[in-house]
Amino acid sequence: MNPIRTVILILTLFFSSLRCVQSIPIAEKKCMRKAIVGNYEVLLDITPQKKGEGLRPYLSKDEVALDYLNSYQEKQKITWPSIALGTVGSALLISGLGRSKKLFEGGELTKEKIYFLSGLSILLLNILTLKTINLANEGLLLRSVEEYNKRNFPLIFLAPYQGGQQGDVGMAAGLMKEF
Repeated sequence: MNPIRTVILILTLFFSSLRCVQSIPIAEKKCMRKAIVGNYEVLLDITPQKKGEGLRPYLSKDEVALDYLNSYQEKQKITWPSIALGTVGSALLISGLGRSKKLFEGGELTKEKIYFLSGLSILLLNILTLKTINLANEGLLLRSVEEYNKRNFPLIFLAPYQGGQQGDVGMAAGLMKEF
């Protein structure tokens, strides 16, 4: 098989698999996180831009909890350095693929190989960094609820992960596997 076709096929499969992963029900549940306040269920993420906004009416009773919520929402915003890194990584990756025949010729390190590998590395590093920051940022939301629960009623119980056959409720971060 032609090396150019192989690269195009691999990239097509990779990007189409990303599209499929985004459309599975588990990904949709992330946007449908719920908290239990008293005897009622409250949606945490009313809009994708303002995560945790569903708790604002309750957390506004406590200044410390509200500060943590505001900090959580501020850190959820996409920053220009991550956009710039994504753009540079994509440009390097595409410029390395521009003359992809040289990408697969011989064992020597060519300019195209350097562009391709550095662009791929920058993109992967950017994605991993953003995911790590977002996972660490969830601690701020938990902290805001803890601060609220110390001094106020009704108590708020977070339940962002609902899975399993029996509808188990719990906290989860990262990868989940059921046995």
